[in-house]
Amino acid sequence: MLILVYLVLMLNISAFGVSGTNLLASRRYCGYQHSDDYVRKNSSISIDEFPWIAQILYDRYRNIECTGSLINNRYVLTAAHCLILPSRNATAVRLGDYDVTRSTDCVTISDIGEECSDPVEEFDIEEKITHRYFSREYGPNDIGLVRLSRSVVYSEYIRPICLPLSDNSGIENYEDVAVSGWGLLSRLREPTNLKKKILAKLTPNQKCKEMYMNFRRPVTQFHICATDDSETYTCVGDFGGPLMISIKNQWEQIGLLTFAKECGSGFPSVYLNIAKYLKW
Repeated sequence: MLILVYLVLMLNISAFGVSGTNLLASRRYCGYQHSDDYVRKNSSISIDEFPWIAQILYDRYRNIECTGSLINNRYVLTAAHCLILPSRNATAVRLGDYDVTRSTDCVTISDIGEECSDPVEEFDIEEKITHRYFSREYGPNDIGLVRLSRSVVYSEYIRPICLPLSDNSGIENYEDVAVSGWGLLSRLREPTNLKKKILAKLTPNQKCKEMYMNFRRPVTQFHICATDDSETYTCVGDFGGPLMISIKNQWEQIGLLTFAKECGSGFPSVYLNIAKYLKW
């Protein structure tokens, strides 16, 4: 069954910001963020940047183990393996967070003043959906959906990202991409307090295949590879998070982080190609 048809059957079409034809977020609204409206003097992440990034929370202490992305007012997209972790149970999703040490975040922006976010929101997980042909051992079809227990009310700090309209065969024209998540900062298992912003460049699939030739999981035509910059990089906890491109200041998710070698190894990270799964 098509994933879009599934969403039509499961969701209420009256929600603001959702298209009545397929119930993905309307492209008049998705993928936009206030932080693109002004020029920043550094590359650090803004309080309202990437407002679709979700934390996947586990067990009674609600630890962050994976990342996801809000794609409409009721569903979060993530990796299938994040929903069936051994001895861990995904129980909730947190949206609108910037600093995990605070429930409401405030920052001082030069020439603007203090900006405070809305309080973070947590949603119980109503249903977990994984691709029927996902293999935990070898990693193909590592894609899943989380249905939230209630509808999301969009704001400047919580809003959905766009998904591709069709195949993204032209993505090679967008060399620069971005990744975000709540993973570790280093292989020393240093946790992050702030939402991560990782700048990366697309890596040709053939080169990526050769680099992963002896790895237990093969790189295929269903993957996209990207190499992180030297300052920040993907790590444990970022899996399930989005690989993103900005097209005229509208962000689109082209990939989903599925596997990588150890943090900061210099190897490309491997993402599931979202366009290949629009008919899932």
